[in-house]
Amino acid sequence: MKDLHYGIATKAWQPIIGCSPLMPCAQRCWARRTMARVAACNPQKETFQVILTPDRKQWSGEVALDVDHLYDPISWRKPAVIATGFHGDIGRLPAHDIARILGVIERCPQHDFQLLTKVPEQLLASIEKLKLRPLANASIGCSVMFQDGAFGATTLRRHMLMLSLKGWRTHVWYEPALGPVNWTGWEWIERLIYGGESGSAPRANLVKWAKDSLAWTRWSSTPEHKIAFVMKQLGAKPLDADGHLVPRKGRKGDDLEAIPAELRVRELPEVARAV
Repeated sequence: MKDLHYGIATKAWQPIIGCSPLMPCAQRCWARRTMARVAACNPQKETFQVILTPDRKQWSGEVALDVDHLYDPISWRKPAVIATGFHGDIGRLPAHDIARILGVIERCPQHDFQLLTKVPEQLLASIEKLKLRPLANASIGCSVMFQDGAFGATTLRRHMLMLSLKGWRTHVWYEPALGPVNWTGWEWIERLIYGGESGSAPRANLVKWAKDSLAWTRWSSTPEHKIAFVMKQLGAKPLDADGHLVPRKGRKGDDLEAIPAELRVRELPEVARAV
């Protein structure tokens, strides 16, 4: 697999495909566009077809396990930080498929796996149903876009805190950042990743939100528990405090040298792998 950048991970593993068309980010979802291209190139693979509407312009709501790539990490000998399942939502998989993915992770203690879900309450329910124990080499992340609402920090914090109390490592993606967030009460996460929105018709984000989030990770870190920060991208429409467009480079605003100097931070989590 091609190495990733942005300080997020060093490899990618995509055993999960598909998401819900009802998500507030569905219309602009880069993963859906990626899977539409993959499905067009692989018309014989039914799994790629069922996760999308027939015109391939939206998620169908089906989420599937791509068994062809389920065991990929077992052959990767060099230790890596692995972005896991970014073409779908692990929380929406049936519980037995979640168990299969975690089973592969358990067999690869040399790697560190970074999972992502927008429905941590569903993932939590599956973990509780199967009585799955936390894995030292897996961190569960969720996507936060704003403070309140169904997919806001206030709501998602409850479910992520429950995962943390059960012993799971956790992190959060503040992407796409669509409103300010007060991170007080999230001090148990191990990493915060920030990203402004890109793609077609991007919505604005204030650079202040990124600066405040970085400052919070520094205030909240302790010698025993450092909260890492990743400035992934400014997005296509970053604004300063006066509402003016901030200079950026690239359509995503992800060129590190063009990002304000104080935000040029991309940290991998400090973890002790299970070896």
